[in-house]
Amino acid sequence: MRERRVGIRVGGLGLWLEAGSGAPLCLPDCHQLFRTEEPAGGDLTLPIQAGPLLSTEGWRPLFYDAATWQLWQEPGGRFVFVAPRESLPGRQAFVDQDFQDGYLLRESGPVRAHALNRYPLQDLDGMIYANWLARTGDLRMHAAGIDDGGVGYAFVGPSGAGKSTLADCLVSTGTVKPLGEDSVILRRAPNGFLLYGTPWHTNPERCSPGGVPLRKVFLLDRTASPGVRPCAAKVAIPYLLQNSYVPYYNEEGVGLILGNLGLLAERVPFFTLSFRIGADVLSQIRRA
Repeated sequence: MRERRVGIRVGGLGLWLEAGSGAPLCLPDCHQLFRTEEPAGGDLTLPIQAGPLLSTEGWRPLFYDAATWQLWQEPGGRFVFVAPRESLPGRQAFVDQDFQDGYLLRESGPVRAHALNRYPLQDLDGMIYANWLARTGDLRMHAAGIDDGGVGYAFVGPSGAGKSTLADCLVSTGTVKPLGEDSVILRRAPNGFLLYGTPWHTNPERCSPGGVPLRKVFLLDRTASPGVRPCAAKVAIPYLLQNSYVPYYNEEGVGLILGNLGLLAERVPFFTLSFRIGADVLSQIRRA
């Protein structure tokens, strides 16, 4: 479906795109699960403008990786998220510091045919959310997550740790709902922490937009013998930081994140998990 205005809501935060007189918009399959029809207070709306990309001269570099993405800050404080050079067409997302206003600049001119049908925030919206969440000390984690009858479990680990494999094993039981196989959101709530699904996946059957109370966090360890073992906070917290999208250039945000993780250690138990394909891993997780 191609529309003039589309919105998604991830982790309780709504992000809208407005095409104006430009090409109609579309959402990728996973993003379709997170689409929202009604705006809410605090949502971020990005009208799309076409034109030449702006020079970064005079801007402050916060994060730079030509292969993935870039983040700059204008002299007035506004953030500029820049898509990778190989990601066509070129795009710059200008977002105010309060994440309430901005616009998306899409490079005009000839582009490859396949680029015309792409979601305009491809390669950018995940990073916008990671920085947006940091304003309240919340995190986008490199983790799989499931909803087990209203209870959330997170499985944290780097690429190759087995997150997707574990998610497949757990979902195949038919008794749990996937929140994400590679990326989830952790948010502090008045009475604990909530685990949310995200759309930054390739398989819509392995993600969902729900948010559930987080009850356990598992650190994946392929080098250990199979089993579940308690893990001390002094080991778990650094592991979480290593496997989350932390904006270290944002001193205030990092302080809030560390404060939330300290509270998380008081309220949610940590475990290490090593599993064998074919084993009844879900039972072990529930008993932990």
